[in-house]
This record gives sequence, C-alpha cells and structure tokens, in this order.
Amino acid sequence: MQSAPPCPHCSSREVIKRGQREVRSGKRQIWFCSACRRRFSQAPIPGATYHAKAVLYAPVAYYQGFSLRAVVSRIAARYKVHPTLSSVSRWVKRFGKLAAVKGERTAIARQYPAGQVIGRRLFRHRQNYLMQVHRYKLDALPDAMTPLRAYLEALLAGTVEPGQDDLQLRGSATRLDYRVPALRSERTYACTAAELALKAAERNTERHASIQAFLLALDRATVAVEVPVWLTPAETRGILGLEGGLLGHMDFLQVYGNTVCVLDYKPDAAAQKHVHEQLLIYAIALSRRTGIHLRHMRCSWFDEKDNFSFGALAAYVAMRRALSPAGKDNQEGTNLTGTLSRAPCG
Repeated sequence: MQSAPPCPHCSSREVIKRGQREVRSGKRQIWFCSACRRRFSQAPIPGATYHAKAVLYAPVAYYQGFSLRAVVSRIAARYKVHPTLSSVSRWVKRFGKLAAVKGERTAIARQYPAGQVIGRRLFRHRQNYLMQVHRYKLDALPDAMTPLRAYLEALLAGTVEPGQDDLQLRGSATRLDYRVPALRSERTYACTAAELALKAAERNTERHASIQAFLLALDRATVAVEVPVWLTPAETRGILGLEGGLLGHMDFLQVYGNTVCVLDYKPDAAAQKHVHEQLLIYAIALSRRTGIHLRHMRCSWFDEKDNFSFGALAAYVAMRRALSPAGKDNQEGTNLTGTLSRAPCG
C-alpha cells in the first residue's frame, strides 16, 4: 500500500488520496491536503511525464557512445514509449550535467562501436552477478594498474574464474571484529549520482543496478561493477584465521590515478556496522588476485547522503592486531602486508 507523502506546499500529514491521472508512464496518484486544500502528485523527476527509467536511461546510453537517434530507438524498444528526439536531447543535457566523462565521450564513440563500450560476463555464484567493465576506462588505466587490467580482461575472457567448490565463505557475511581506523566521511560524486539514479529504481532490488549503470557510464573513476574476488582455503586460513575459501563480489571498482577504491552501495550508510569488514576482505582478495599492494587501495561505502572511506593497509594492520590481542604478533601482522602482493606497485 502506498503511504501518504507530506504535502509539498505546507508539510502537513493530513493527506488523502484524490483519484489518479493518466501520464505517459501510466497512472499517477493524486493527493489532497486537508490543511491547505491543495492537490498534488508525486513524480520521481518533477516535470517529467515519461517514466524515470526511460528519462535517466538517455544519458547512460548517450555516454556509452550511442547517438541521440540510437538512444531514442533503444528507449522505444526497452520501455515501449516513443519520446521525440528533442525530448531525449533535453534529458541528456539536463541529467548528463553530472557526467565526468564529457570530454571523453567523442573518443569513446570513435574508439568503440555502439554497444561494445561495456564488456559483460554473467557469473552464477549462488545467485547471478553481471560483471560489467568499461573498456575505454580499462584501456586508459595507468601502467601501475597493468595487473588490474590483466585481471579484469581475464575475467571477461573466462581464462580465470573462482573454483566455487572450495569457496564456501561469503565476504559479505564474514566477521573480522576489528576497529576501522581513520574513517573519513564526506559527500562525494557517488552520493550525488546515487541520488539521481535511485529515481529510476521502482523496487529495492533495482537500486544497485540503477546506480551501477549510472556510475559506469558517467563517472570517470568507475571502471567495473560486480567484480568477483576470492581467497583460497589456504589464503583464508593464513590471512584471516578462518577455515574454507571465500568468495565475494565488489559493487564498484574505481581507480584514481595509482589508487584502487573498493566501493559498496549501502542504503542508510551511516548506520552500517560491519561493512568495513566486508570491504577489507574484498581489498585483501583483490590484492591476492592482482598483486597490487594494499597501500594502493582504499575502501568506501556510500548512499545518497554520505561516503565513508578508509585506507586498506591501515585497516589490515588493525585487523591483524585484533587477531592477536596481546600484541605479540603485531610486528608479524605488519610484515604480512608485504606478502599480500606478489608484485607491489609503486
């Protein structure tokens, strides 16, 4: 049942339903405020008569290299609506203001045929995960990120894949019980993009996919989404002191210069209590799979309001100390950070 929203004119909660009206996206509920005697309707995007999914798909497709006419055709095929070329152009201009890749859009369209900018591979790991990689951003990674580029290319090609029989632990459900050091909170580009992208999500299950599509197309740093990482049983035992191999999927993989960021979307990010444990595991697993040292990694989680981040290496040292409360293994834990990378960069 749809709950009554507060009146946008007077903020009163004395609101009741007062019929519906037809719009291009279907029927829209009309509300009546008993306090100020005014009627109003709620739309995810004020002023848009088309469905938010169709409207927000326009900048995503355009910055993936499709022409405006091709975007019109794709919207018609996907959403069964027929916006004009001028409407789609306005959507791209209005909602593409966030695009950090504006300067690269021409090069993206020139370098890759439309529809081939995003590389995809479906992994069936207990549930389906669609890994997507932005090929242009992948090719543009600095030399220090060559191991990361090779890893993502191998995943796309199917030449490397986790052996699921040995990977019984889930990264998102594993608890390490350490205190995250030097947590930094701010509102970032990802928060702003999420606030807009969420308008296209009708159900909670669509939130991740909506934000992933938006950041992958419009953000300069987001190289890939739903990237699988894993630790073998021997690695899990030696690093985390747990039995059984471990598998996880990173929501977002970003690169800022020579720094890799493992990023996760979490609704109500400020209330999360264990996500830092999950993200550290993903960073450790990515380090093992690529050889990139933890000193070149950050971990972050965000929603549309906040972004919290911390350095992976400092968190690893804190985790090792938590595993050895008496402190006798502190020096060993510090040294172990060096063994996490077969070929540390930088």
